[in-house]
Amino acid sequence: MNEASIIQNIVNTSAKDGSFYKQREHLSMVVLGSGSRGNSYYIWNQDTAILVDCGLSTKQILLRLEQVGILYPKIDAVFITHEHTDHVSSCAILEKRLHRLGQKPTFYMSPGTFCAAPEKCLPKNISLIRDSQTVEVGSIVVEAFEVPHDGTECLGYRAGYNDHWVGVITDLGDVTDEVIDKMRTMTTMAFEFNHDVDMLLNGSYPPSVQDRILDWSGHLSNDQAADALERSVSPRLQNLILAHISEQNNCPKLVQKMALTVLERAGHNDLVNLHVAEQHRPSPIFGINKAPVDLLPTALI
Repeated sequence: MNEASIIQNIVNTSAKDGSFYKQREHLSMVVLGSGSRGNSYYIWNQDTAILVDCGLSTKQILLRLEQVGILYPKIDAVFITHEHTDHVSSCAILEKRLHRLGQKPTFYMSPGTFCAAPEKCLPKNISLIRDSQTVEVGSIVVEAFEVPHDGTECLGYRAGYNDHWVGVITDLGDVTDEVIDKMRTMTTMAFEFNHDVDMLLNGSYPPSVQDRILDWSGHLSNDQAADALERSVSPRLQNLILAHISEQNNCPKLVQKMALTVLERAGHNDLVNLHVAEQHRPSPIFGINKAPVDLLPTALI
């Protein structure tokens, strides 16, 4: 048996007997898929696990968890950012699948998302959550905050445990002061770098779609995202995932270069693990390697 097979067997055994979760004293996150074809993020510690968004099929969610070594995933709650199908499409099917496995997660979404989401996508066990509201799921605290997007009452989320915050901030056309404040607290953050403006304007999208993307309620351009990162990067940040990158109107190498330039100017390039999320395969597992650096005003943490 080669080394890769031995490592995989160890991972599989840990996932089956639950020790995979027991090893996680801090929050971990894996991006299962990010982009216009489907989004989902898995966040967990030693006793609690949540999912942010169900835009991938249930089959792909479970397959991609398996690909990173989680063969028997637990999902205690699911948090939905907004009603667009690349974020909500598999909620009902995932709920049924998890029920067959003996799990009964609560699906959290805003009242606007609940009213606007396609009926066939909605699960049965729904709890409403609003801007600035927090809920406790096991040992993890999850906070919702408003983001400007062309859905109905769209939310970003950050999950907190053991003085660390892990967050998902995508699908927004502008960066508010509240969003900047949340970004400053993050240890691990998935943040949108959606499009290059020149590529968008000179691409194949019709003017109406271009206008929607460029609107304050659309998606962040690379320049907007880089500016927000420069305003918010802090010594707390350990993992930065560049997310929801357009396959038609952006370039992963360009996005990575722009983010790295910001981190270099801030003197953080050697401190932050930088990753470009992909649409069709999961990311590595992002863990936390050191205690949080408490250099921020308490009000921002």
